[in-house]
Amino acid sequence: MHATQAVKQLVRTLREAATLLEQLGDEHWAASLKRNAEDLEQGDVEAIQSFLGSFGGMGSLNDSYTRSYSDKQADDEVSRHERACRRIEEAWKLAKALVNSSR
Repeated sequence: MHATQAVKQLVRTLREAATLLEQLGDEHWAASLKRNAEDLEQGDVEAIQSFLGSFGGMGSLNDSYTRSYSDKQADDEVSRHERACRRIEEAWKLAKALVNSSR
């Protein structure tokens, strides 16, 4: 995939994940992903590193959104959580591929 197309796909994926996170009530991470998407749209490729910096450690994006989820949650919330996890994972893969292709 061409870098420009990959960036556009990353922006779309970040926005999709942000929407799902908003639906789950997570304004903090939703705002962060929206900000990354907006910065990328403005040509700020450092937003890729900013997004990747959201991973690792307590309270990180991947700490908050893993595939395992409480069975006590409503089915629709689990479904949104799973979709958010998939979008976040997809965005991470796209971001890593962009970083690796620029080396």
